[in-house]
Amino acid sequence: PPRPFARVIRMALLLRTAAARPVCSLVRAAAPAARPTSTHWLTGNEVHITRAAATHANAMAVGKLDASRCVLFVCDVQERFAPLIHRFDAVAHTSAQLLRGCNALGIPALVTEQYPKALGHTVPEVSSHVADGTPVLEKTLFSMVLPEVAQRFDAGGEWNGRDQVIICGIESHVCVMQTALDLAERGCEVHVVVDGVSSQRSEERQVALNRLNRIPGAFLCTWEMALFQLCGHAKHDAFKQISALAKEDRPRPMLCMDSAL
Repeated sequence: PPRPFARVIRMALLLRTAAARPVCSLVRAAAPAARPTSTHWLTGNEVHITRAAATHANAMAVGKLDASRCVLFVCDVQERFAPLIHRFDAVAHTSAQLLRGCNALGIPALVTEQYPKALGHTVPEVSSHVADGTPVLEKTLFSMVLPEVAQRFDAGGEWNGRDQVIICGIESHVCVMQTALDLAERGCEVHVVVDGVSSQRSEERQVALNRLNRIPGAFLCTWEMALFQLCGHAKHDAFKQISALAKEDRPRPMLCMDSAL
C-alpha cells in the first residue's frame, strides 16, 4: 500500500536544508488544510506532487543550473564606475560574455543602472550585447529587486516559474549583496559570478564574496562554469557559441576569490 502522508512529510522535511520554502510550499499544495491525520493515505496524484517536491528540493540543494529556470541580472556596470572599481575590465568582460551566452541559450536578462543621471549608463562593451526587449531599469534602490522586477517573478509575471538568478556587476558588497539577500528571501537560488563582481576596494569584494557564499541557496561560480552547465552537452544548439566565447581573449589575471577567506 502507499505510505502514510505523515511519512512523506517527514521525507520532504529532510530535504529542507537549502530550499525550505520551495519544499514546504509544494508539500502544502499536496496537503489541503482539511487533511485529517497520519492515517490518511496518499492518492496517486499526491504521491506524484510530493515526489516532485523532493526532486525539486534536491536540485535546489546542489545548485544545478537549468536554462528554463534562469534569469541573468547585470547590476550597474556603468561609465562613471569604470575608473573606480577594482578590475572593472574583468567585470565588463564577464558581463558581456554572460549576456552573449544567455542570448544564445534563450535566457532572459535584466540590466539596471544606479542613478544614471550622475553615474552614466551601462558601458558600451556591455550594452552592445543587451538583446532587444531586455528591461534596462534606472534605480536608486541598492537592490535590483525593484517592485516592477518582483512582479515579473510573481504569478502571471513573465518570469514566473524562474527561480534561479545568475548575477554579475557592482558593487559586490552593496548592490550585488542586497540583491542576493532579497532574492534568497523570495526563495530564489542565487548564482554569484565571482569573475564578474567587484567593488572599489578589493577587500570589500573579498568580504562580500565570503558573506555571499554563506547565504542559504546561494552559490559561487565563474561565467564559463555557469554557461557550460546551462549548455549541458556538446550536442546543445548553443554549444558552439558558448565554446567560441570561452576561446576569446580575456583580461588577465582572472578575477577570482581569495582562498584565504
